Amino acid sequence: MINVLGYWEPLRALIQNAEEHGFIHPKNVHLIQFINGPTDKSQHVDYDWGADVVKFLDQWQRHDWDGFGFDWSRTADGHQVNDNLDQV
Repeated sequence: MINVLGYWEPLRALIQNAEEHGFIHPKNVHLIQFINGPTDKSQHVDYDWGADVVKFLDQWQRHDWDGFGFDWSRTADGHQVNDNLDQV
């Protein structure tokens, strides 16, 4: 997320709060990254967002990720789901 003048700060706070309260697993917090520029509006006019985004992408590293931890083939109590779509 390109965080121009703090536009995405409410989303960042929501994600942090959701993690603190157990709604988002800590291993999934990295799925959304924020690129922050200057907070001073006068510096924003001449700021090179393109260079900052390219630098971020060049430095990006894939995290080891094994999914969200859901097994859609089973119910919450562990029973196998008989999905009619599998027979199509």
